[in-house]
Amino acid sequence: MITRAVRIVNEFGIHCRPSCLIAKAAGELACKVTIRTRAGAQADASRVLDLLGLGLGPGDSAEIVCEGPGEEAAADQMVELLTRQYDFKR
Repeated sequence: MITRAVRIVNEFGIHCRPSCLIAKAAGELACKVTIRTRAGAQADASRVLDLLGLGLGPGDSAEIVCEGPGEEAAADQMVELLTRQYDFKR
């Protein structure tokens, strides 16, 4: 199991469009990816509605937890997706 801490930098947080990209990528991974908030909420990263339910806004902190085959590469990919400044608006 690998965990990584991230801070959301996207101007509008992790809304529908970023959530779709993150969920699609997580669904293609061989390992399980969970996103946890500081408040204790958690989501299966491969499920868009779970990610939206976290309500991650700009400046929020989260933890990525990857378990299973390829977890190191999966963690790197999820860090990149969660810390990206997306160029589309809501």
